[in-house]
Amino acid sequence: RLTYPYNRDLILTIIQHYTQLKQEDKIIPFLEEMVQKDSNNGLANAFLYEYYLKNKGIDKAFPYLQRAIHSDNIDLDTKMKLLINTLENPYSNDNRVIQLAKEMTDLYPEDAKSHSIYADFLLKTNRKEEALKKYKKAAEIDPTKFPIWNQILWFEYELEKFEDLAKDAQKCLEFFPSSPEPYLFYGISQNKTNHFEVAKDYLFNGIELVFDNPSILVEFYHQLGISFFGLKDYNSAKKYLEKSLAIQENNAPVLELLGDIYAIKGNIDKALNYWEKASTMNTSNELLKKKIQDKQYYEK
Repeated sequence: RLTYPYNRDLILTIIQHYTQLKQEDKIIPFLEEMVQKDSNNGLANAFLYEYYLKNKGIDKAFPYLQRAIHSDNIDLDTKMKLLINTLENPYSNDNRVIQLAKEMTDLYPEDAKSHSIYADFLLKTNRKEEALKKYKKAAEIDPTKFPIWNQILWFEYELEKFEDLAKDAQKCLEFFPSSPEPYLFYGISQNKTNHFEVAKDYLFNGIELVFDNPSILVEFYHQLGISFFGLKDYNSAKKYLEKSLAIQENNAPVLELLGDIYAIKGNIDKALNYWEKASTMNTSNELLKKKIQDKQYYEK
């Protein structure tokens, strides 16, 4: 049986045969013997890793993953598949696996995939700043992958890096001018830095590109409400905030801002109604509590 132990097609044929018969156990001794004779046998190590991960856990499986990742006779896509499968199980935050994902960036420093998969693992342990750097490296190598840009924009927004968000949303638009997301994120960045007129223009351009996506439409309307509020056009702000609420009625920031508008217009009862609804969804908002207690609008 070991006449052609390093023949890729033979290994695949044997694996497929026993997998179809649901008799993977029968191939394990054969593959174990293969890796004993050649620890660099990537396909054998890859199959053994997935088998042991499923049946024995990460401690038994990890050495096979380590050898598969460092093997020079399987390609990057096969290694990516192993790591992607690992991301989807409870062992994805194991430090050994994260370190191995990092080693992929050393093995394939000029391939965007290696940096993006390492970023995915970093997120499993909430290391957002480090993950963001790796996503940006991936986009630098290959700027044509929209999911990577989307991750960059999301995390710059979450981490309140609004100047970076503005720059990267513009870069994203160079490659994806028909996608609404970079327009939305650019609009957010401009609202956050009080450039309300610029924000409004980008938001109107982006909203034209939204089709059958109510969740993103909610945020476009919300951000337009913020833009018009910042421009002191309260009637227009109210119009777009109400459009946002019509799609998603339980939205605390939108409810609070509508309350602010009614307070500015002198209708404190209506303002309190919106503020109180918002406070039931955001109990940690101290400024909102003060507005309700004092029955008065306060600027942030």
